[in-house]
Amino acid sequence: MLERLWRWFSRREDIRSEDVATPGTVNNMSGRAQTVVQAGTIANLTVGQDDTSLLREITEVNLSTLSGHAGLPHSHDGVRVRRAELDVLLAVADDFVITGEPGCGKSGLLAVIAEHLVANAETVVVLSVDTLGSRLGAARSDMPLSRPLNVVLKEWDGEGRATLLLDGLDAARGEPLTWLADVVRDLQGSRWRTIATMRSFDLRRSRTWGTVFSGAPVSEDVDHRDGELLKVRHFRLGNLSETELAWLTAVRPAIGALVAGAGGPLLKLIRNPFNLRLACELLDEGVEQATLVNARDQLDLLQRYWQARVDHRPDSEARKRVLDRVSRAMLDRRTLRAGMGVVPDSLLDACAALVHDGVLDELPTRMKASGDTQLVYSHHILFDFAIAALVLTAADRSNLIDVLDGDPNLVFVIRPSIDLHLADLWHADDTRATFADITRALARGDHSLAGIVAARVVVAEARDDGDVLWIAGEGNQDPTFEIVAGWVAGVMDAADDRLRTWVRANSRPWALLAARMTDRLERSFQPVVVEQVYRLLVQLDKIGTTASDGIAPVWADCVARLTSLALDEPVERERLAEEMSRFLPRAVAIAPEHVGVLRRTLDPGLMVLWHSRYLFRYVDGIEAIATADTELAADLLLEVMSFEEDRGDVTPMISGVLSMTSTRRQDFEGVKHLIGTRMPTFIAKAGPLAAVPVLIASLRQRDTRLPDGLPGYPLHVRGAQGQVDLYAPDLRFGPGHGVASTILAALAKHLETSQATNWEPLVDRLVADLTHPAAWMHLLRGAAKSPETSGRAFVPVLLSGGLLVHHQTRAAAAKLIRAVHPVLSDEDRDALEAAIVQAPRLFTHDHLDERAEYLLDQLTGCLDLAKILNPDLVARAQRLAHQLDHVDIPEPVEMELGSVPTTLRDDLGPAADDRLTADERAIVDELMSAIQSTTGDGTPEQLKALEKALRQALSVNLALNHPELAKHVVRGVDNLARQSRIDPDSDIAKLALPLLLSTIRLTEGDRRGGAS
Repeated sequence: MLERLWRWFSRREDIRSEDVATPGTVNNMSGRAQTVVQAGTIANLTVGQDDTSLLREITEVNLSTLSGHAGLPHSHDGVRVRRAELDVLLAVADDFVITGEPGCGKSGLLAVIAEHLVANAETVVVLSVDTLGSRLGAARSDMPLSRPLNVVLKEWDGEGRATLLLDGLDAARGEPLTWLADVVRDLQGSRWRTIATMRSFDLRRSRTWGTVFSGAPVSEDVDHRDGELLKVRHFRLGNLSETELAWLTAVRPAIGALVAGAGGPLLKLIRNPFNLRLACELLDEGVEQATLVNARDQLDLLQRYWQARVDHRPDSEARKRVLDRVSRAMLDRRTLRAGMGVVPDSLLDACAALVHDGVLDELPTRMKASGDTQLVYSHHILFDFAIAALVLTAADRSNLIDVLDGDPNLVFVIRPSIDLHLADLWHADDTRATFADITRALARGDHSLAGIVAARVVVAEARDDGDVLWIAGEGNQDPTFEIVAGWVAGVMDAADDRLRTWVRANSRPWALLAARMTDRLERSFQPVVVEQVYRLLVQLDKIGTTASDGIAPVWADCVARLTSLALDEPVERERLAEEMSRFLPRAVAIAPEHVGVLRRTLDPGLMVLWHSRYLFRYVDGIEAIATADTELAADLLLEVMSFEEDRGDVTPMISGVLSMTSTRRQDFEGVKHLIGTRMPTFIAKAGPLAAVPVLIASLRQRDTRLPDGLPGYPLHVRGAQGQVDLYAPDLRFGPGHGVASTILAALAKHLETSQATNWEPLVDRLVADLTHPAAWMHLLRGAAKSPETSGRAFVPVLLSGGLLVHHQTRAAAAKLIRAVHPVLSDEDRDALEAAIVQAPRLFTHDHLDERAEYLLDQLTGCLDLAKILNPDLVARAQRLAHQLDHVDIPEPVEMELGSVPTTLRDDLGPAADDRLTADERAIVDELMSAIQSTTGDGTPEQLKALEKALRQALSVNLALNHPELAKHVVRGVDNLARQSRIDPDSDIAKLALPLLLSTIRLTEGDRRGGAS
């Protein structure tokens, strides 16, 4: 009869009514089987307490188990760490999940929360997921309620809030726990709320639980918010604070001694509560404190713990066999528990010893049919280590590939164990040969998730050249390089601040790897290898390694060599040249010997052949180019400004959220327009004289309505001769969307602010080449704002009279006269006054006398009466002062464009603008600034600022609350998506998705409704 029942229980099938045990058969059983039938349920036969009583009993047992995690090992004195976060979490009213890294104390904190709620007479049910079935059928057997759990809870007698606490949602290990998620959803809106715990890694990748706990993070403190979970109602629990650890050292002398003797690495380790527990247990085992000081990491502590509790015991082989059977049974069932039945009678003593030593725990038998005592590891991390030690390792060799080949889906269950196993392989061999072999095998076997784990180990540990150069392979045909390198680039891209800091400090090996792979490309060009080398260069740049003096030249050399490879086959390798153009300006600034490579790309034939995007990036990085070679920077701007592109070929704009097209002509106009934006930085590096040829090229447009060869007013200074044209086209309609105005503004600002003393070369060049009257007007206005420096330098230009007479420049010349006349020497003042007197002679109009008198009155009115030297002008000035009929010189009339720049209020409308709160307006301002700075190609810092601004806007649902702002947020997402290669599964993508879907739906609705 016992064997028959055992077979039924093992099959986990419903027992037919004719197979139900009777009291007589029960009496004939003994031991475990009799206990099973007397205490539990077989099929639909319920024996014992009602549902609420059963849940109370389960809660009591679970709470007793979890409370052990709240204290220290063997802390019979009741010593517990009071986490500072407790008060914050007790004040939270609704559902949330406590998340964090393994061992940070989530279960212990949940137990303390439960005890506080019970002490305040709140109805509490505590369930531990590792004791529940991952599927509904198994759960009904483990928790034999007569009705569904959600029904029992919702019909539970009582008033006021009730709380369901779920510990270890990650314990299902790869199973979705859909039934439990449905329970939590059904309870929402009732008096029941749910608090759960789950590892950060698993919560980030669980769509089910991310949806169940959707909402804003519980805390505004960045230390308690996971950047990838900003739409999940969570609280991120960290390790023990310095204050908490100091309190422990005061109440537990052994911990105090451990902390006092700990160096930096160990002190950091034992701030994790689980690691602290391991250290305490090792001390209890008699391990010398001095040996613990050298602990490298958590893996090192686990290995020492395993040696103390398993390997170095007299019955070590029996203990290993028990743990092997228990661990494999857990893997088979995809849960973190196993029945005592998997342990043969010959190993029961060893099993009892493991329970006694705290490696395993026995779960008390509950009201269920199986009645079989359940075994669990005392902590999930110990299960992870046991799998790494017993399943993934066989006879001192890695068994990882065989395990994954046999069951590829097992990676979802044992991923933390793979972390530990691969870290163990890394430290086991200083040459990294074994680790490299396993990583390559993962690539060949298409085990991507495990491969990414391997890549993270490399990124987190590499510090020497040999640690990474194996990735390049031995020959040109190693097929695993692109896979492994891709994993590495992905890990770097997703790295947190701590990992970025590590890579930044240990970047030499990665730069040398990029150089090694560039060598390989020069021997044999392979597009797949190019892609991964590019990704590696991107990540090194993004992390900030290019700021290192030792690494930057290697990085720059790779960029220049890859650009040269593109130039070897310009048609086929245009995309490579375009991608390298992101980095080439900074590369030549780092290593000026590579300026020749950039100059080769300015060949007019390439400008015709390639898309102008590479030139856009060069112009955007003009400051870096000018740092290396000012002549090259000036030639670049002049080449771009002088290039005539009249082809209307359709070109795709950089793909992002919205698909749009442009034309080659429009693309080049955009590049020319950017020259004006970057002109201030160019002038600061190269000087104003270098900007003059670019300015002249931007003014080449002429008014076709006017005949050629029209005379103008003369200009001359020293040996330079020129003229100012009588008529010229409006600056705003010239090349580059009127870029000349922006260039002039930059030059005028330089004239206003520069403290330079030698202005003669600039003035001479302007006189010889600049003929546009409006351009002179801008420059004279700028010089007038600095009379002691540039103002004095431009006075000789006025002496030729042309700028005094011309109707467009006269007002600006008058401003300059008014500014400089009081500070000129007598000699210069006399020359200027003589030029004023002679100026009317340049007139060619009718009514010369009338116009001459009017001009003289206007210019005389600009002079300082007390310092006028010319007697005729003195008399004229006195008459004007007496008659008070001085006529100001009017500014030239300029045509107004049909539109003017709009403000945010114009865009939103007054009503919508008034609805913005102060905080929302601050977010909008930051977002608009970030969008503007990344409209072309943003720097890593600008893109980081954009991502931060978008996170703020999306996390507060700015676009959904204010639909008028949706287009701006979408534009920001578009800028980020096309420049940062956003992972679709990243947190920023998840934040943006609802907005984008809403935008698409509205767009589709407009189209169906006939909107444009």
